[in-house]
Amino acid sequence: MAARDTRSERVDTAQALGDIQIAALALASGIGFTQVQGIFAAFPPIVQSIFGNNCIAVAFVVAVVANLLLPKEQADEG
Repeated sequence: MAARDTRSERVDTAQALGDIQIAALALASGIGFTQVQGIFAAFPPIVQSIFGNNCIAVAFVVAVVANLLLPKEQADEG
């Protein structure tokens, strides 16, 4: 029987949870921003037309930014 690498499994699980959190944040932001009227009123008309009625565009931008800013792996304490 081969020994299981539990550290690798923990990293994979942590990465999967991080991906789920990014997806949930992006989806909630996309839906939330498009439901609030006038949230993009201070922006130029091109930004209003792209993001004002399109929750997918907002979700995409939030997902990309969150993926770049949030850490990829948690530091191992032990």
